[in-house]
Amino acid sequence: MFTKHYIAPLYNSQSQIVIQQKNVGFTVSDVQSNIQLVNTYKMILTSPAVISKVHEELKLSENIKTVQKNVSVENTQDSQVLTINVLDKSPKQAKRINDVILNKLLNKQKEL
Repeated sequence: MFTKHYIAPLYNSQSQIVIQQKNVGFTVSDVQSNIQLVNTYKMILTSPAVISKVHEELKLSENIKTVQKNVSVENTQDSQVLTINVLDKSPKQAKRINDVILNKLLNKQKEL
């Protein structure tokens, strides 16, 4: 018996940003503070509050939980680089979602 399964492709949009507070030097303490900020942003950017704003802004057809499941924010241990990954069936949609999340992060960083 032979069956065919169609698997829809998923496209990945990725962006990276270095997190650093304004007017902070390069001492070990300053770098540690920035790394803690990276970890905080990781949690915030995948939170239901942020994802629901992205969902609303882009008027997405998928439900919020699906969008949230397809967004990941990572960093290498002891790194100030934050990587945002978005998976979607559409490469344009993945990029749009990634851009909105990145803009929300950039706007938040301006406040620091």
